[in-house]
Amino acid sequence: MQILWMASQVRVFSVWAPNARRVSVVGQFNYWDGRRHPMRLRKESGIWELFIPGAHNGQLYKYEMIDANGNLRLKSDPYAFEAQMRPETASLICGLPEKVVQTEERKKANQFDAPISIYEVHLGSWRRHTDNNFWLSYRELADQLVPYAKWMGFTHLETTAH
Repeated sequence: MQILWMASQVRVFSVWAPNARRVSVVGQFNYWDGRRHPMRLRKESGIWELFIPGAHNGQLYKYEMIDANGNLRLKSDPYAFEAQMRPETASLICGLPEKVVQTEERKKANQFDAPISIYEVHLGSWRRHTDNNFWLSYRELADQLVPYAKWMGFTHLETTAH
């Protein structure tokens, strides 16, 4: 019972950095001090991990790493569910999305035989605001891009970096 209670109060951080000498989690919960939350390396996998009690949704964080050459680097979480808007680069602690329950019809669908059509898109240049030419936020992109891709008959989206 206590473990379940603690699990709801604890955030789990993990990052793959097999060549790092040290990795810490820094953020608003520890005043961005890399000495406060050093991570433990699982040598067999190259994954660094740490449980941090008291870190909560809405707080910013990054990984502080000392690389193989001894250089100190601050890195955002490549698998974060939320992040600051550019030009800022910190990741944001957030709750995991609700698990979607599949309908019986969806469970019966044969996903391996169904045809697919992939729309490859660069999110930064797909569409901008017409009034000020600013980039759309990710939420605005989702609200516009997903219906557009469905309307065009695409079944999948692939985002590109460049």
